[in-house]
Parts: sequence; C-alpha cells; structure tokens
Amino acid sequence: MVIRLKRCPSCQRNVERDLAACPNCGAPFTWGASRYEPAPTLMPPRLPVAPAPHDVTMALSASLLLVGTGQMYNHQIAKGMVMLVVTLGILTLTLLRWSTPLIAVMLILWMVSMLDAALVAGRVLNQEQVRPWQWF
Repeated sequence: MVIRLKRCPSCQRNVERDLAACPNCGAPFTWGASRYEPAPTLMPPRLPVAPAPHDVTMALSASLLLVGTGQMYNHQIAKGMVMLVVTLGILTLTLLRWSTPLIAVMLILWMVSMLDAALVAGRVLNQEQVRPWQWF
C-alpha cells in the first residue's frame, strides 16, 4: 500500500493526499488545483441568433419589380418560379402577336402576384405556418 503525501498549503506539514482537511491546522484541501493556477474562464452561453425580420414592403416591392420575386422572398421558390415563367411566356406571346387579352392576363397575374406576396409576407411576419403553394 502506497501512501501519497502532500504538503498542507497552510501549515506546510506532510499529510495524506486523500484527506479533505489538514489534521494539524484544519485547513480544507483543494487538491488538483494549485493556488497559482488561474481560475478557469467561463464562456458566456451562446445566444441563438434571431432571424432577420420579414418585411411586407420588401415582398411587395420585389413583386412590383418582377412577377414571382415576392413569392421567392417569402420562401415559396417553386411558386415564384412558375409565376415568373408563365409571365415571361405571356410576354413573349404578346410581343410576337400584339394581343390585348394576353396583356390583360399578364397585368392581372402581376397584380395577383403583388397581393399574394404582401399577404403571405404578413403571415410569415406573424409566424404563421405557410405552405409552399399557399395563396393569400
């Protein structure tokens, strides 16, 4: 059996390492941490990063500039891409043969896109669940 001895930091006498306090002076032992070691630094807990606030005006402005981009801003990527492709198709047909009904359809789709982008952005802002193909 090996008895491990250590010096008491208070009275400097040799004592057994397994004791909780010095039998001579009664000083408590803190084995494992030297009195010259710096105290461990504690890192503050990491706070979760809040997502950027969703902006209704940004969604409306994006749809005003280009049909479907407001939906893409609202994380409805497929819906926005379909609206954009349909609008570009109608625009191409309109340029090939100047057709008033096609222009009317394109303008209606543009207004519906702006309205949908603004209303869905409001739902996202209120933290409501929005499905990928949900309208208004």
